[in-house]
Amino acid sequence: MTPLQWLTALMPVLSVAVLLVALRLPASRAMPLALVITLVLTLTVWRVPARTVSAALLEGLVIGGGVLFIVLGALALLEVMRASGGLDAIRREFQRVSHDSRIQVLLIAWLFVAFIEGAAGFGTPAPVAAPLLVALGFPPLSAAALTLIGDSSPVTFGAVGTPLIVGIGQGLDLNPTDPETSRTLLEVALIATGLDLVIGLVIPISLLVLLTRVFATVKTPGATREALPLTVFAALAYTVPAFAWTWLLGNVEFGAILGGITGMALLVIAVRRNVLVPKRTWTVERGYLADDGSEIPVPGPRAMPVWRVWAPYLLLVALLLITRLIDPVKERLLSVNLVADDILSTGIRASWQPLYSPGAIFLVVAATTVVLHRVRGPTLGTAVTRTGTAVLGTGITLAAAVPLVRVFLNSAGNDAGLGAMPVELANAGASALGTFWPLFAPVVGALGSFISGSATFSHLMFAQLQVDVATGIGAPPGVVLAQQVGGANAGNMVCVANVVAVAGVTGQLGREGAVISRTVVPMLIYVGGFSVLGFLLVQLL
Repeated sequence: MTPLQWLTALMPVLSVAVLLVALRLPASRAMPLALVITLVLTLTVWRVPARTVSAALLEGLVIGGGVLFIVLGALALLEVMRASGGLDAIRREFQRVSHDSRIQVLLIAWLFVAFIEGAAGFGTPAPVAAPLLVALGFPPLSAAALTLIGDSSPVTFGAVGTPLIVGIGQGLDLNPTDPETSRTLLEVALIATGLDLVIGLVIPISLLVLLTRVFATVKTPGATREALPLTVFAALAYTVPAFAWTWLLGNVEFGAILGGITGMALLVIAVRRNVLVPKRTWTVERGYLADDGSEIPVPGPRAMPVWRVWAPYLLLVALLLITRLIDPVKERLLSVNLVADDILSTGIRASWQPLYSPGAIFLVVAATTVVLHRVRGPTLGTAVTRTGTAVLGTGITLAAAVPLVRVFLNSAGNDAGLGAMPVELANAGASALGTFWPLFAPVVGALGSFISGSATFSHLMFAQLQVDVATGIGAPPGVVLAQQVGGANAGNMVCVANVVAVAGVTGQLGREGAVISRTVVPMLIYVGGFSVLGFLLVQLL
């Protein structure tokens, strides 16, 4: 490729690195600017026909609308909970488990996020979990960044195994009814989760370090070190059960769900029995609290029964599981499918299942909460207004960011004799690295997830390439595919669609670059872990 073609192919990455992170432009300005630059380069350098570009833009608007619908639902539930006093009640309930912010972040941003990822996926966990951290006194920027970082290892399984079943399965054109397909996917899942027994330690430790050394209002010596044993325990409380449940059940659907549930139970038991718990209580707002307990806030009396406090989130989880696991319900919801086939006669297709979307479930739960928590008219009006204002800002960004991605992904049909931009980048890496490809394989997975906003899409793009390169260099395809999975998990921390979604529910619109600058280092460390350990495993096998 020529230098200008390289620039064109790298534009989605460069636009985020330069405009969002380096120049700190708000996403509502940075992404439209990046879209315009990408369109010009795509038309003139990559020489993609204008009709294809137009169709990709329309496809992006449909997909972006689906993401915005999820944000709308999450925001509606958040504002109703805030208006009803539910968020304050939840804060007090978490304080009854522990006042320590280090324990709270492990419980919510790591284990609860893992469970939501396994049940719903598709960018849902951070918008659900981040407001809970804000209610506990975490700075909004920290809530956004920490929940994005936590939503990494569980992405291996995603929404009931979707990244593996759809991403890897369809990416390799495997027959879903063939028993060999199940064995292949199980092998990839076990290798990826097995590597995560070591590499997964990076995520909770990153949460701890960022919380105590970056986001803390009062930075106190020892706050990181004394919580490290419990943090390692929390890491293994998810990764070991996720591996064990996957191995015992022999499928790839329930690793994150059961791993998250098991991990939450183990951590709560450890805290209740004072196992590995730091001796001093530390909060992100005030540092260490007095040893005599005089500074420890006492949860106020319950303004509503415990069951009513947690009912919205219990209903949310129940509906997510019912709609994903009970086939007749799932099929009925999926039957309402808005499809745009063969957009502008280009073969590009866009579809949206509004009833199956997590956004619809959020809205149902929000409406139920209005009744359950007895939210009055004027207060409800304020919640609706706040929701609409936040959705508007998020929509502007998504209307540019997602179409940019779709133009990038649909760039294969061009007059320059080139493949799609992400494939050309990956092929160049494969040609340059040869037998050292396993060091680069997770980077490809991360690139795909970062660009497309989905681990599933990353696998669809690159799974076959990973297998072809692995076969060519004599590496075990299962290991290289597991590296693809690990890399895609990492890209989930920094992809623009996820960042914008969680920024919208935490009041951080315009600060997306600041969020990414906090998540990029854990992402790079996590990718590096899969690169090095995967490469060593290839050499051993």
